[in-house]
Amino acid sequence: MNSEIAPVIRNIFSRVQKLSPEDVSFDVDLFAVYGLDSLKAAKLLSHVEVEFDILLPDDDIRTLHTLNDVVALVDRIKKRSQQEGICHV
Repeated sequence: MNSEIAPVIRNIFSRVQKLSPEDVSFDVDLFAVYGLDSLKAAKLLSHVEVEFDILLPDDDIRTLHTLNDVVALVDRIKKRSQQEGICHV
């Protein structure tokens, strides 16, 4: 897990779900455990895109179920962007 990205994503999720960051786990299903709905998921991902200056591909968004999934996707996109010398994918 990327140690720079993870706490930022945890804080964004905590704000969206109105939870304490300490109460949020990275490896549980966001929908089943935290009751994340589609509207809040869209809000979460929108905040992530703005915070990290990236675009999350629709196909990849459908595979996100845990915060670990979100961290891994953001990390992968950021690395790809750095390799290509661009900010957006």
